[in-house]
Amino acid sequence: MLPWTVSATSLKVQFSSEPTRYDPLFIEDGTGIRLAANVFATPFEYDGAGTLKPALIKEFRFTSDHRKMVLRFRDHLKWSDGVPFHA
Repeated sequence: MLPWTVSATSLKVQFSSEPTRYDPLFIEDGTGIRLAANVFATPFEYDGAGTLKPALIKEFRFTSDHRKMVLRFRDHLKWSDGVPFHA
């Protein structure tokens, strides 16, 4: 049997231990990192080869003076409570 199951509304994952922290800013153990990787999303993420790729964004560019980055987020993003995301 697999250590995880999926239904239409939930994902259940079995970990070998309890995370020491749940706040993503303070995670410092392997279980917490694995949990956060399945729960939190970021504008960019690393792929398996270690290359930084867009994740929640569909386009980005730097301004001509290279002081700002302009991000265009993917369509139909939602917060964890289902409220539409607007940037």
